[in-house]
Amino acid sequence: MNLVLIVTDTFRADYLGCYGNPWIKTPKLDAFARQSVSFTSVHGEGLPTMEARRVFMTGRGILPFEDEPPLIGLDPTLAGWRPLSETDVTLADFLSQRGYFCGMSTDLWHFFKPNLNLHRNFHIWDFIRGQEADQWRTAPLSRHDPRKHIPAHLYNEKTYERRMRQYLQNTDWWQGEEDYFAARTMRSAVQFLENSRDRAPFFLYVDTFDPHEPFDPPRQYAEMYCDKLPCERPLWGYGVDAAKTRDDDIPWIKGCYAGEVSFVDNWVGFLIDAIDRMGLAQDTVVAFTTDHGTEFKEHGRMMKSPAQLYSNITRLPLIVRAPGQEALAGKKVDALISATDLAPTLLRLIGETPPETMNGLNFWPTATGEKAEIRDHLVMGFGRAGAVRNHDWLLHTLAQPNAKYGGGEKQAQPALFDLKADPEETRNVIDKRPEARQRMLALARKLWPEAV
Repeated sequence: MNLVLIVTDTFRADYLGCYGNPWIKTPKLDAFARQSVSFTSVHGEGLPTMEARRVFMTGRGILPFEDEPPLIGLDPTLAGWRPLSETDVTLADFLSQRGYFCGMSTDLWHFFKPNLNLHRNFHIWDFIRGQEADQWRTAPLSRHDPRKHIPAHLYNEKTYERRMRQYLQNTDWWQGEEDYFAARTMRSAVQFLENSRDRAPFFLYVDTFDPHEPFDPPRQYAEMYCDKLPCERPLWGYGVDAAKTRDDDIPWIKGCYAGEVSFVDNWVGFLIDAIDRMGLAQDTVVAFTTDHGTEFKEHGRMMKSPAQLYSNITRLPLIVRAPGQEALAGKKVDALISATDLAPTLLRLIGETPPETMNGLNFWPTATGEKAEIRDHLVMGFGRAGAVRNHDWLLHTLAQPNAKYGGGEKQAQPALFDLKADPEETRNVIDKRPEARQRMLALARKLWPEAV
């Protein structure tokens, strides 16, 4: 049995039609969900980008984060943003030893930064360069003016200028939709399938940085959701003066993000269609997910940060199609699932027994109905902050008061949310529900003894 794992970045579950969104067009993933099982209460464990991928690849929790100094040359200096260790066993490590041909197609530049090694034991990988501030190409300074790509009140000369100038240099050769990152990544993945399907069994790991900032879809996708863009090619991304975001900015920012979502949907669909066209569907498990979401001021801030461990950030879409499980097609499962559970479950679905190093749980029995739940709570960590949730409560806690990491992390404040009465997580009841606070805090302290 083959395995194809498709990972995106910053893809909010509630921006998918198959997860209930009524206004964003995601026809390809919606169709895939009708053939698959969708899991609706999945949350990340270690966050953000590289932490999440360490979890996906190893099937092992990485909380509490190692309280170690950052490695030289490693950026950013977030807790948990580290390479694989010698004792980690990844999907590629394990499957390559089991006779699988392992390939990676990705535009995630973080994989290939100094000291990182998450491409370990893939037989072949294709790195699509140029995302975000990847120092790939140069151009005369006069060629690009980042000020033209953001409203003046959001421009930040120190950070936006540097990041967006690099991004503009990396992308100024684009001619059409096929040149954009997600398109090139999915085309690379299809090429792997075309050239390697006779090497079965194979494992293909596909990872695109989209729809992560900067929100830069082909213009026709942005115009699906916003008819008044603030400039010819708006680039909302890291480096903007996010604190100055006004209410009248939100529609075009969300419109550009929604355009990214539809664009990614189209090209993920291109890959899934290729799997089906090549006749691989009957012996290939295909899974789609992301590392985390983002915020558009639903809780007062823009983008993700350790201060916002709300479901908009931590909740993940997870759609899995497995041969021989056609009777489950279209099913939705609300069981609590951690990102740590992905790797061991996928191994079980392709007929492999996970290595002992993987401490994640097999969630497929919740799809077949053999089990209603595999967990009674989930834990999440980002920087120095942590959170614990179950179906009823969400507790934000100061989880690592002695951590040595910096990186501009904003501190989360302790908060408790009643998810039944307040599913949008907007009313902090930490002083009103002391019994629930103590129950959730006891769960937090199992992992973080000094949690407050």
